[in-house]
Formats: sequence, structure tokens, C-alpha cells
Amino acid sequence: MNDNTDNLVLEHLKVIQTKIGNLSTDMQDVKMRLSEVERGLSMVLSSQSDGYGSQGSPAIEN
Repeated sequence: MNDNTDNLVLEHLKVIQTKIGNLSTDMQDVKMRLSEVERGLSMVLSSQSDGYGSQGSPAIEN
């Protein structure tokens, strides 16, 4: 390959590398946000189960 072609390939590779780096950062953000959603859902499910008896039906209070 000549120098122009080599430079063009290197430019494209740098752009791809930058985009992959951005995707990696975005995925870390998505993972953190998903963890927070899971934690919140766990808390909701836990608080819902507190109002149920051992058979999984609502407890009857007198």
C-alpha cells in the first residue's frame, strides 16, 4: 500500500477505536443504571412480600 492508503486506514482505525472507547463508557453507565433498577425492584418486591402470609396470599388482620 502507498502512504496515502496507509494513512487513510490508520485514520479509520483511530475513529473505530474512539467509537469503541465511547461504547465501553456507555456500557459501564448502562450497567450501573441497570444495577440501580435491579436494587429498586428488589426493594419493591421485598416490601410487597412483607404484607403476605406464608402461603403467598394477603394476610388477614383482625
